[in-house]
Amino acid sequence: MAIYTLGNERFHVSVNSYGAQLIEFLGLTTGRQYLWCADESVWGKTSPVLFPYIGRVRDSYIKVGEAVYPMTKHGFARNCEFQLVWSTDTMLRFELSDNDYTRSLYPFPFRFTVIYRLIGSKLTVRFEAENAGTEEMYFALGGHTGFSTEIDGSKLGDYRLIFDRPIDFVSDRVDLKKGLLSGEQENLGHGEELRLGVDLFEPRDTLVFRDIAAKSVRLVSDKHAAEIRVDYADFPNLAIWAMKGTDRFVCIEPWIAQTDFADTKHTLAKKPGFVRLEGGKTFVASYDIAITE
Repeated sequence: MAIYTLGNERFHVSVNSYGAQLIEFLGLTTGRQYLWCADESVWGKTSPVLFPYIGRVRDSYIKVGEAVYPMTKHGFARNCEFQLVWSTDTMLRFELSDNDYTRSLYPFPFRFTVIYRLIGSKLTVRFEAENAGTEEMYFALGGHTGFSTEIDGSKLGDYRLIFDRPIDFVSDRVDLKKGLLSGEQENLGHGEELRLGVDLFEPRDTLVFRDIAAKSVRLVSDKHAAEIRVDYADFPNLAIWAMKGTDRFVCIEPWIAQTDFADTKHTLAKKPGFVRLEGGKTFVASYDIAITE
């Protein structure tokens, strides 16, 4: 495990090679830390990379053909050591290839790359998933960045999400006992803005907007002028999560595919929304985090 950094005259960014996890996005002029601090007593991660699964796995296993494999929540990439294979003043490139551990969970040969590029106030997070075998490969992919809601004395209820267009806030319901999508939905209204707060997440844990029409969202506080914008055009789904019992952070999560439903098939090839990648091909998706101070 090692910490690698990017920086310019405005921002400082740090990434942990364990999980290729973004752990710091610091404004040098203001001293504001825009990411969640990974307080172990609350939630000990900041921005885990989700591959090749998102969320909970029905019955904790998958099937590839007739073979059965255990699969961990949010996939295994977040719990693997990545290798830094290239770096410049503005870019870090991390790679993970299949190994004995990954093959015990997921039988496909692959090369999974996470690239961070900092230009001015914008950080681009780019994923490249290469099928290194000859058989078709299936996977989900996503980000899980936790942003601090404690900046300048703020708390979760001081924040709004402002989308790039009016949308219907129709969220899939999560079965809180199983951690799976129930198959039901609820309508939280229509518009460009969604007010955050403990009461929004207490009864539902996670908001899951599948096939969301908006492709950009800003996190805005009533108590300071700084804004965080996440652009996610490559991702059809967006999840918003804040942990019950705390108002210290919120996660904005671009997803390809989603958590299992209560009746999702165990066979990986039948998972809804999963990427199907031919042998020798590479799939690319990226999202941007931009700070306005």
